[in-house]
This record gives sequence, structure tokens and C-alpha cells, in this order.
Amino acid sequence: MRSVKIGRMKKPIPPASNLTTTARRLKRDIEVFRGWSENKKRYNPLLKRTAALKNSRMGRSLLIVANGPSSEKISRDSMREWVASGGEVMGLNWAHLNPALSEIPLTLYLSADRRMVEESDESHKLRHYLKTHKDLLAFVPEIRIMRWQEILPGINFYVFCRFYIKYLRPPWWGLQPHYPKAFTSQTGLHALQISTWLGYKAIYLVGFDNSYFREFTRTKGGGIVKEISHAGEGVQTHQSEIDTATYLEIQASLFRDYWKFSHKNIWNLDPHSPTDAFPKVDFSTVLKELNQKLGK
Repeated sequence: MRSVKIGRMKKPIPPASNLTTTARRLKRDIEVFRGWSENKKRYNPLLKRTAALKNSRMGRSLLIVANGPSSEKISRDSMREWVASGGEVMGLNWAHLNPALSEIPLTLYLSADRRMVEESDESHKLRHYLKTHKDLLAFVPEIRIMRWQEILPGINFYVFCRFYIKYLRPPWWGLQPHYPKAFTSQTGLHALQISTWLGYKAIYLVGFDNSYFREFTRTKGGGIVKEISHAGEGVQTHQSEIDTATYLEIQASLFRDYWKFSHKNIWNLDPHSPTDAFPKVDFSTVLKELNQKLGK
């Protein structure tokens, strides 16, 4: 039997030390702060327009339908009942693929992903879908506003600041959408930022699965393979080079960012979602209480 020469095998690269990671994060914040300072005058009028929307939806209830597979569990009858009872709906990214959104009007749309404005069959289907929603308010990063207005001139677009400064941020910025964000660049977090800024009295979530941390394996070569599921899209496989510790730290940071909104009136409709910053509630209970208030 031939022996294996371990010394010639490629050894895995360990994760960066805590000191190195902290230094990198602070350096990144400084660079981002500089980039934001150089660009803020260019987008300031657009960002002020978004700032003026503060509390403009007070007294109303919103259902944010993200693209996690749990949103497919919401029946179309329940969605129609929600809208008929006066509830408003926000769709995200590839909203046209989500079965839960196929038969009801959207009030709001939000995308933080560049794929939606790139040229593809799917992006063209999304554009056609968005055109069918009357009086839609849409929210996109300031850097892509011109492209969105070019491809969908009939929709009322607002912008949010795309810059992410987590550590070196003045406390008065808070979670305001016209200042650099305090959270990871993720569409669901932007949706919470905008909906809470608009002042909804109650916000309900579905499709916020955030289950990537339990849907990955490692290859012999040291890569990481992620099985990513989205409503209406099935399962897609992505591969990247990252160590397990760093990957899980990124996922942990995402969950911590959701806790930034935990003091708001937000409820999660998915009983199995690992997103634990918000209390869980059954959608049927929400609809029943809503109908009782309306005297139905």
C-alpha cells in the first residue's frame, strides 16, 4: 500500500485573528466614510425627498413578503383577505417569482440588488410585473436610481443610502435611510429600515428565513458550497472560498442586525424562521383580529 505524503497536501488557511478582523473593519469604515462624503452632495436632493416621507403611512399595517421559501406557505386566499381588509404589501427583488404575490396589488417595492436592472429575461419579466401595479412606491439604492427611472419611467422611485458604516458612525444617524446604514447590505434589512421610517403601526414579515447558515457543505479543496432556496425559484447552488468561522460570523452579524429593529412593532409570520428578533404570530390570527376591528 502506498503511503500518502501529507506534507505535499494543501493546508487550509485559518481565519483571520480578532485583532486583524477589527483593524480591517475600521479601515473599511474609514474608506466608506470618505466615499460617502465625496458623493453625498450629488444625491442629497434625492435623499432629502426620502427623508420627507417619515411617518407618512402612520395608522396603516404592512406585510413585507420576502423571497425566502416560507413565503410560499401563505395562501393566496389569505393574501387577498389581507388586502381586502386594508393591509398594504411590500415586495422585494424578484417579487414577480413569488407565488404569494401573484394575485394582489403591491403598495411598495424595494430592491437592493443590481441584478434587477441588468439585462436578462428575468429582469424583463420583473419590469412587466411592476408596471401592472398602480400607484406603486419603489425604493432603490441612490447609485441605481437613474437606471431604474430609465427602464420604468411610470413608477415613483425613492432612494436610500447604500453606504454601510458600522463602527465609525455618529449616534444621531440612527437608522435613517438618508444616512449610511448601520447594518449589513441585505434587502430584508433595507425593507425594515424603510417600513419603520414610513411609520407603519404594525409590520408583519414572511419569507425572512435567513437559513443559509444551515444550508452549506465544504469541498475537499476547501471551498464552501451553499444551497440557496427562494420562493418560486427552487434551490440554487453557489460556491465560494471562505473558511467556516468567517462564514458563520457573517451570518451571526446578519442576525444581530435584525435586532436593531426589535423595538419596533414587527411580527414574524413564519413559526420556524431562525430570525428571532421579532415575536412570532399566526397569520390567521392577524386576519381574524383585523376583521373584528373592521366589524366583519
